[in-house]
Amino acid sequence: MLNKHILPAFGDRKLRSIRSIELQAFLQEFANSSRSHIVTARLILSGIFLSACQDHILKDNPALFLVNPESKRATEKPTLSDEDRAVLERVCVTEPHGDFLAVLYYLGLRIGEATALKWSDFDLDARIVHIQRKLDYHDGASVGAPKTAKSDRLLPIPKPLHAILTSTRQVPEMYLFHGEKNLPVKRNIADAWWRELMIAAGLVHEETRTKKGKETTVICPNITPHALRHNYVTMCYESDLDTYTTMRLAGHTNISTTMNIYTHLRDEQFEKTQKEVDDMFEIKSCKIVANPTKT
Repeated sequence: MLNKHILPAFGDRKLRSIRSIELQAFLQEFANSSRSHIVTARLILSGIFLSACQDHILKDNPALFLVNPESKRATEKPTLSDEDRAVLERVCVTEPHGDFLAVLYYLGLRIGEATALKWSDFDLDARIVHIQRKLDYHDGASVGAPKTAKSDRLLPIPKPLHAILTSTRQVPEMYLFHGEKNLPVKRNIADAWWRELMIAAGLVHEETRTKKGKETTVICPNITPHALRHNYVTMCYESDLDTYTTMRLAGHTNISTTMNIYTHLRDEQFEKTQKEVDDMFEIKSCKIVANPTKT
């Protein structure tokens, strides 16, 4: 946020020359972005100018009364059907770079966690993997600590993934997914792998895009790698794993994050049950006929 947005907008300005109206206009440019994106921008601006006031560089804080613009509604996360899962599990073992899909699918990792994995993180005999670093594509593909303290975690390796990894095992210090000189795979390469895997799975659609006045049709994946993380939590719910265990497996910082997903899934399940009950009475023709003359 600082490097990509704030510094290009204000980096060559003196702090005392920046007015509240400019900061609010800058923040307004994030209208219809995600709420977290807007909150991050506002928090960083507030922190910068608060520090300037504390250091007596500024007398007044121009970021004190900034108002968040309207954020984009959270998009409904796609739910994979049993048929989708079966197709993805097949693609994991039949397609080139299927191990990339398998790691995301069977471990529910963030993409930065998956691309930062080394073979030394795996204890294949015990079927355990240690998630202890992430690749930050927003910072020049640098490898660093996990997103949060809770993101540093041990995960069980499911048997299908264990079989895939055992057949492709390399030296400990080698990245699982690497480019030249054992450097972590670049994001554009990872995106290309994902697109090819989704084409193989049939989970794609066509979109018409316009560039320089010319329309082209492109094939786009129906889901992102992060959808497999949501699917992992969904499968934990479907398997009756308790919320706390799921929170630890997913590396969520707050149990409220896991609870929100579980609550959403329970609501979905109730809607499904409600429809099944409606269908049951419809099939049985058990209809209640009201008698308006009866008191």
